[in-house]
Amino acid sequence: MQNKEKQNIQQIADNLYRFIKEEILIPKSQNIQGLTYNTSLVRDGWLDSIELLELITSIESDYNVFLGDEVYTIDNMKNINSIASMVASAINAKTDTRNGSAGK
Repeated sequence: MQNKEKQNIQQIADNLYRFIKEEILIPKSQNIQGLTYNTSLVRDGWLDSIELLELITSIESDYNVFLGDEVYTIDNMKNINSIASMVASAINAKTDTRNGSAGK
């Protein structure tokens, strides 16, 4: 299960990287050199608040999860890896709840 979860996190991170690169950065002609999965997205100026909202909307739509404002913290939204981990946890919690195994 842990390997599957890691794989899911990596797949989510890959999708997030692709979205940020192709839908946000390239259209505004921003150089993408230096963008990594651990780059601080807001602090290092890769995303502004509007672009962060665009990313959140995409996450909720693509993964069919609504995380709520309390989940979108600076730590959770710091970089691609932290966002992917947050999304994977939400997906797993949703799956556990649907399967009746939440809290077990």
